[in-house]
Amino acid sequence: LWPNEMKSTLIFVFLLLREVNANYLVETPDAGIDQLVKNGDVNDSLHEGFFFLRRQLEANTPSASPSLSHSPSPSTVTVLTTLNATNIAKRIMFDVTALADVTIESFKIHIGDKLQTGVRARGIQLWTKSGTHVGSETSRRGWSRLRMNTLINQGNGTYTDLDFNFRQFRSVEIPASTTRAFYFVYRKGFYASEGTSVGTISSVENDYIEIKEGTVLKSARTVDSWVGLWNGGFVLKPGIND
Repeated sequence: LWPNEMKSTLIFVFLLLREVNANYLVETPDAGIDQLVKNGDVNDSLHEGFFFLRRQLEANTPSASPSLSHSPSPSTVTVLTTLNATNIAKRIMFDVTALADVTIESFKIHIGDKLQTGVRARGIQLWTKSGTHVGSETSRRGWSRLRMNTLINQGNGTYTDLDFNFRQFRSVEIPASTTRAFYFVYRKGFYASEGTSVGTISSVENDYIEIKEGTVLKSARTVDSWVGLWNGGFVLKPGIND
């Protein structure tokens, strides 16, 4: 049994989290079409309270029986495209098709030379939608924003890691044989090679996902004239979290 003080603390944290859960939501292009996400501006004390609650629950959960065995978590796989670009794009969207169930955990991007190497920066926007981006290049319908952390630019010729904002996201799941579109926006620009046609596979051969050539945009409402081969990669784990 837990001490009375711990019980009271856990009850207080639970009620506080439940109270704000429905009130702090990010406005998305179409709230409810894909997913609503918790606002990253929620007070940090709530964030700490959540993890305090989880730690307490884990600490007081009985261990599994020694007779049971569990398979280890699958290792992380990185699927890349290329690093040979000379073109700079500020907006690019493309499709990713899953060959197996996968969970996307982070990304690698090739930042343009307008951002100094070693500098911590923010400002990269990442949007996603179920299905292909084709037909939705200049429409906001169906797109949901994924909040991202700051990054530290690794410089020209090197991939820079881009992680989810852990207070809101830890992963994006893509079931086998389905397609999900991704839309990167960064005003300082990132590298993209000139592709051949939208939908052509641009990633290295692997058993998990196909990253495809996509659409470069001049602005939110204007498509550019060249096909973009995004320079970057997806860091994933095989399977979908239960």
